Amino acid sequence: MVYSLADFFDSERFMPHGHCFLWQPDILWLHVLSDASIVAAYFLIPFALLGFIMKRSDLPFQRVFLLFGAFILLCGLTHALDIWVLWHPDYAIQGVVKALTAIVSLATAFFTFKLIPQALLLPSPARLAAINSELLNLHEQNKKTGQAHLRAVVDNALDGLISIDARGIVESFNPACERIFGYKAEEVVGRNIKMLMPEPYHREHDGYLSHYHATGEAKIIGTPGREVRGRRKDGSTFPIDLSVSAFELEDGKHFSGILRDITARKDAEQKLREEAARLSAVMNTVLDGLITIDQHGTIMSFNPAAVKIFDYQPEDVIGQNVKILMPEPYHGEHDGYLKNYMGTGEAKVIGIGREVSGRRRNGSVFPMELGVNEAHMDGGRMFVGTIRDITDRKRMQQELMEREELYRVLIDGIGDYAIYMLDTAGKVKSWSNSAESIKGYTAEEIIGQHFSIFFTPEQQAEGAPKNALQIAATTGRYEAEALRIRKDGTAFWANMIVNALHSRKGELLGFAKITRDISQSKMLEQQREQMIGKLTESNTELERFAYICSHDLQEPLRMISNFSQRLENHLGGTLDDKAKHYMKYVVDGAAHARQMISDVLNYARLSHDTEQLATIDSKLILEGVLQDLSMRIQETGARITYDALPILRIQPTHLRQLLQNLISNAIKFCKETPSVHIGVAREGDFWRFSVRDNGIGIAPEHLGKLFTIFQRLHNREQYPGTGIGLAVCKKVTQKYDGKIWLESKQGEGSTFFFTLPCQADEHLAEAAE
Repeated sequence: MVYSLADFFDSERFMPHGHCFLWQPDILWLHVLSDASIVAAYFLIPFALLGFIMKRSDLPFQRVFLLFGAFILLCGLTHALDIWVLWHPDYAIQGVVKALTAIVSLATAFFTFKLIPQALLLPSPARLAAINSELLNLHEQNKKTGQAHLRAVVDNALDGLISIDARGIVESFNPACERIFGYKAEEVVGRNIKMLMPEPYHREHDGYLSHYHATGEAKIIGTPGREVRGRRKDGSTFPIDLSVSAFELEDGKHFSGILRDITARKDAEQKLREEAARLSAVMNTVLDGLITIDQHGTIMSFNPAAVKIFDYQPEDVIGQNVKILMPEPYHGEHDGYLKNYMGTGEAKVIGIGREVSGRRRNGSVFPMELGVNEAHMDGGRMFVGTIRDITDRKRMQQELMEREELYRVLIDGIGDYAIYMLDTAGKVKSWSNSAESIKGYTAEEIIGQHFSIFFTPEQQAEGAPKNALQIAATTGRYEAEALRIRKDGTAFWANMIVNALHSRKGELLGFAKITRDISQSKMLEQQREQMIGKLTESNTELERFAYICSHDLQEPLRMISNFSQRLENHLGGTLDDKAKHYMKYVVDGAAHARQMISDVLNYARLSHDTEQLATIDSKLILEGVLQDLSMRIQETGARITYDALPILRIQPTHLRQLLQNLISNAIKFCKETPSVHIGVAREGDFWRFSVRDNGIGIAPEHLGKLFTIFQRLHNREQYPGTGIGLAVCKKVTQKYDGKIWLESKQGEGSTFFFTLPCQADEHLAEAAE
C-alpha cells in the first residue's frame, strides 16, 4: 500500500504542463497571471465572509456561508495548483484537491437548494420597512402604556412618593402621601415641601437645599432609610422613614422622596423595650438562679439569684465558659457534651432537668436542681438554665433517712400492725417484720413495688390506690376498711390508715401506711349484722353512739382547754418559747376538737331531733343567717344578693343549717372579694335553691366526695373547718326527700344546688340585695 501511494504521487513520469504551451511566454504568463488573480480573489472572499458572519452573529444560515467560504477557498487552491503544475507535474495532488473541491461544491449545492424555501420566507426590504414602522407605532403605544402603568404604581404604592424641583417645590404627591399627611394633592403641589416638616426641619430645609446645590454635600440625599419627623395637616407630628434620591431632567435637577409612617413600628419597639424591662425585672427578682449561655457555652446573663447561689458577680462570669460553675466530672465533660448535642441533638440535661452539683466561687460544691431549655433567637441558639440550691432539701432528706431508721427499729417490735412507708408516688420505701408477717412479702420482694399490689383487681380498676393517696395528701389522712391481697393471693379484711408526711416547709415527703388484719373482727361484725338484720338500725345506733360520745367529750375537752390556759398563766414567764408553742398546740387542738364535737352533735341530732315542722318565710331565715355572719361579711367585704324566696314548711333550724353552711363556705373559700347569690326556681313539687360564689372552685375529681363527713380538700392552716358542714347539708336535704349537688370550675367559682319540697299555699317573698 505504501508503494502504491508513492507510485500514485510520483510526478517524474510526467512532463510539466508548460510543455502543452510549448513554453510560449505570452500564453504561459497569461495563464499564470490570470490564475494568480483568481487565487488572490478566492483566498480573500472566504475571510471576508468569515469576518461578516462573526460581526453579524444574528444572521440565519451561517453554515451555508461557511460552506461557500470553504468551496471558494478550495477553488482558489485548484487555480494555485494550475500555476504549480506548469513547472511541476504533481497532477495527483492537483487531482486530490479538485476531488475535495468537488465534494465541498456538491455539499454547498445540496444545502443551497435545501435552504432556498426557508430563504424565500425571509422578509423583503419593503416588508422590513413596514415591520419597522409597526414597531415604532407599538413602541409609542408601549411608552404611553408604561407611563400609565407607572402612574398606577405610584398611585397605589403603600409608601408615600413625593417629587420636588430644585427649589423644594412639590411636583407630585401620591395617594399614600394624602393618607399619611392628611392633605389632598392639590393642597400641596406647587408649595414648598417644608410645609410637611415640623421644627427644626421646617426652618433648616431651604438652607440645606441651597447648601447642597452650592457644594454637592448631601446629608439626607442618597441616604436610605433615615428616620425623621413629619407634620400632618392637623399639626400633629409623627416619625417617618425617609429615603431621598436626586435625578436629572432636561429642565434641571429634581428630587424624589419615598417615605413611610413608622408610628406603629415605633410603638412596637417601645412595647418591646418595656417587655424587655419587665423580663429583666422578672429575672432580677425570681428566687431561682437564671443563667443564659450561647451555643459555645459562654455565659450571656447572670441574675441576682445566681449571684447569691454561686457568690460570683455578673462581671466575673459573663463572657466566661459556664463550666467554671461546675465541679468535676461536669467541668471536664461539659464542652464535649455541648458539642455532641449541637451535632446530634442528643440531650442528657436539655429539656429534661436533673439533680447535679455546682461549684461556688470559694470552691465549695453543693447540690442543685438544674433545668435547661433551648431557645432560638436571631438565627442563633441559646440555652436558659434554671438553678435551685437544694442543700437544705438534701439535708432534710438525710435527716428523714435517719428518722426512718429509728422508725424501722421501733415498728419492727410491733407485731399486730403492718407499718411501712410509701414515697410520694405510692411505692414502698420501707418494710417491717410485722408487715411481712401479715402480707407475706419479704423486704427484698416488696420495696420499690407500688402499694396497689395489695388491692384487688376490681379496686385497682376503680382507682382506689390513687384515690387513697390523693385524699391523704389533701386532708392529711385516709382510712378505709376493705379487702386486701396477700402474696399467696388470699384475701383478708384490713383496716388501712394512710397519713401524709410533710416537711417543715409543707412539702409532701411521702406517706406512712398502717394496715391491721381485721378479718376476725370483720367476721364477728358480719355475724352481728346478721343478728341485727337491718343496716338502717345499725346506722341509727352508731349515730346515737356518736351523739352521746360527742356530748360526753365536751366537758373533758373544756377542762383540757381551761386548765391548759390556767397552767400557762400560772407558770407565766417560766415557759420558754418552745413550751408556749406546745401549749398553743394543746389549746388550739382542744378548741378544734370541741368544734368538731359540736359539729358531730349537730350532725347526730339530725337523726333524732324533735323540732316540729313549721310554715316559715325562707327570707326571714336568710336574714337571720346574714345577721349571724355579719362580722365575717364586714371583714371580707362580701356582697350577698338573693332572689325572691318561697314560703316553706320545714324545721327552721334545718333551713338555717343549710344556708349558713353554704354561705359561710362561699365566703371562706374565696381569694378575692366574695360575691354570693342565692337563687331559687320551681321544679315540679320542689324548690331548687342555688348558692353561687366566685371562689376558688373545686377540681372535678373531688366533686363526688365533698358531702362525705370529715372529708376535706384543704388543710386547716389554709382553710379552717371540720369537714362536717356539707355532710349536714346532705343529711338535711335527704330528710325532706330532696337532694344536694354542685357545679364547679376550678379558679372560677362554684354553685351548690339543693331541693326542698313545695307547699300548696306558698308564695315567693320579695327579692333583695
